[in-house]
Amino acid sequence: MKKKYLLIPLILAGSFSTYAQVSAVQNLNKNYQTGLELLDKEKYTAASQQFKLVEQQRFKPASQSESNAELSLLKENAKFYAAVCALELTNSDAESLFQAFIRDYPL
Repeated sequence: MKKKYLLIPLILAGSFSTYAQVSAVQNLNKNYQTGLELLDKEKYTAASQQFKLVEQQRFKPASQSESNAELSLLKENAKFYAAVCALELTNSDAESLFQAFIRDYPL
């Protein structure tokens, strides 16, 4: 009987953890989409900030590899678009951002 009561909090904790992970990925996706919209409107500084938010977000590994793959792809694209924004703004770090992207994501 006591084991059942111990199991309930563990199940609930796992559920909340999964919900937090999904919510965080949704927020990250929203930042990414906002960055793309700003990039399309040629608002490079604001777009770059959105892409950097995506890039810098850290997560614990999820139990679903699909979620991890989506997260990795979002971060990869965000890193590329942040470099594009730097290039459009003629920032001095644009070249180093592209070099870092190529180093981190080789073909």
